[in-house]
Amino acid sequence: MNAYAACVHGGRAVVVYTPATRRLHADHWPEIRESLTRHVSITAEIEAGTPGSVKSALEASQPDLVVAAGGDGTINLCVRAMNEGDLLAVFPLGTANDLHRSLGKPSGLALRIDRIGVNGQSFCTTGGLGIPSTVAREVNRLRQNRCEWLSRKMGRYIYPLIAANQVLWGGARNQWVEIEWEDVDSSKTRNLRLQTKALFVSNQATFAGSLTVVREAINDDGHFEICVLNTGSRLRDLMITGHIATAAVQRERDCHVLRAVSARIKTAESMPFFGDGEIILTHRRFDLDIVPRGLTVLHLDWLR
Repeated sequence: MNAYAACVHGGRAVVVYTPATRRLHADHWPEIRESLTRHVSITAEIEAGTPGSVKSALEASQPDLVVAAGGDGTINLCVRAMNEGDLLAVFPLGTANDLHRSLGKPSGLALRIDRIGVNGQSFCTTGGLGIPSTVAREVNRLRQNRCEWLSRKMGRYIYPLIAANQVLWGGARNQWVEIEWEDVDSSKTRNLRLQTKALFVSNQATFAGSLTVVREAINDDGHFEICVLNTGSRLRDLMITGHIATAAVQRERDCHVLRAVSARIKTAESMPFFGDGEIILTHRRFDLDIVPRGLTVLHLDWLR
């Protein structure tokens, strides 16, 4: 069953949300559920916090459509749990809602976007190492403790503020990184070794709501961009962070942008890798690949 038929003709839809999403929208949950039922026939709701729990629930229910009711972290839970060919619907209830923003105005049509893999785990928006991983970890930590109100109050602006704090006071330090990648334009294998505090793997132009690293990144072009920042002094790093926050064009001296269809990244020590706003693994070697248009997405929005 295709995505349109699953929605219009009563296909079985499973709604996935996290405890944080349910808690954040507790006062409006009946309204959210009513809006969802205008799109799909809900057969089950899954409140889950790990890909494993989502996968078990999906195997038990065998839905025609998986609805991620939340932000990019909820989408990542679903993407990592779904099988190839499964259909994903996005119902935005998060802070940044990066995939929702990149898909544009909901059209009712199913879209096919690239799916990036890292050491067997999947993501579909932006991933990376260093400062971006620290920001993702800190934002999620705020959401899970008594400072959740602060995250809610600041919205997507919390990301650049935490990034700036990490640059100035967070003790971010340079790490040796070795990158081997298959270049899109030449089809040749290339290598780069340098020190950096921040590395991004981009499948779309924006992340964290409005931050921009690679303006030309598109999520259905069959390749991804690796952006490695040429970090230095705190002032220089703060200026680069400002360029990212204001979507300014990155200067060549500030970063390396590598267009790849596959890559291997090695770090001097074990580091967390984030994808879709979540820490998805920690390692010293990261093998990246891509499945062109390997994820079918239906973009939903509020219906009242």
